[in-house]
Amino acid sequence: MEFDNTFWEKNLDPGYYDKILETGLSKRKGIQSFWHNTTFNLVKNYIEKSTKHLDYACGPGSFTGRYLETYSLGYDISSNQIDYAKTKFSSKNNCNFVNEKTIVTKEAPFDTITVLGLIEFLDDKEVVNLIDELYSLLKNGGKLILTTPNYQLPMKILIYFTSNFGKIDYNTTFINKFNVKKIEKILLDTNVNNFTISKYMNVGIVFSLFSHQFGNLIQEFFDRIFNKKFGFMLALIIHKK
Repeated sequence: MEFDNTFWEKNLDPGYYDKILETGLSKRKGIQSFWHNTTFNLVKNYIEKSTKHLDYACGPGSFTGRYLETYSLGYDISSNQIDYAKTKFSSKNNCNFVNEKTIVTKEAPFDTITVLGLIEFLDDKEVVNLIDELYSLLKNGGKLILTTPNYQLPMKILIYFTSNFGKIDYNTTFINKFNVKKIEKILLDTNVNNFTISKYMNVGIVFSLFSHQFGNLIQEFFDRIFNKKFGFMLALIIHKK
C-alpha cells in the first residue's frame, strides 16, 4: 500500500530531521534531537548484527545510516528524502535506500522491520493494512517494531510546545492519536496475536533543552522511580512465530 506524501514533499526540506539530529548531537542538547536519539537507541537494542532489516518510512535515513551496523534497507515514498539518504550515507556498505516498493518485496522476508513515527499520520484502516502487509514480509521468528506518541495529557503538552517552536504543527498533521488501549483495539483487526507494548521517554526530554546528558540522567531517574510506567512514547513489538 502507498500513502499520500504531498505534505512531506512540500513542507520538509531534504534531510530535515537528520539535520536536526546531527546539530543536536553535535551541540549535545535539544529536544527534537533527544527525541530521535532516544528512540533510535532504544530500537537499536532489538536488532541483532546478523539481522536483515527493513526500515519502513525511513525518511532521511538517520536510523540505518547513523545507528546500525547490520544490513538495512531503507524505504520511503519521498524521493527527496531518499536522495538525501543516498548522498549522506552512501559510504556505508551496510545500508541501501529506495523508494520503489517492488525492491522491498523482492528483498523480503526480513528478520526485523521498523516503522519509527508513521502510524500517527494514518487512519485506522491504513494502520491495519500496513501492519498486515509488513507482518507478511517478516520471517518466522521475526519482529515488527513500531513507535508512536502516547497521546495523553503530558504528550499533548509536549506536542503543543514543540509545535510552537518547530517548523511543523503536529496538532494539525496527526491523523491518529494512540494510547495503549487504542493500539490493542487496532490489533484486533490485524493478523497479529503476539505483541508487547511499552512506554518510554519521560520528563527527561524537557531537560535535554539544556543538555542531552542532563536529560538522560533525569530520564533514568524517573524510569527507576516509576518502573517505566510513564512515557511520552509507545513502542509496539510484534513477534511472528
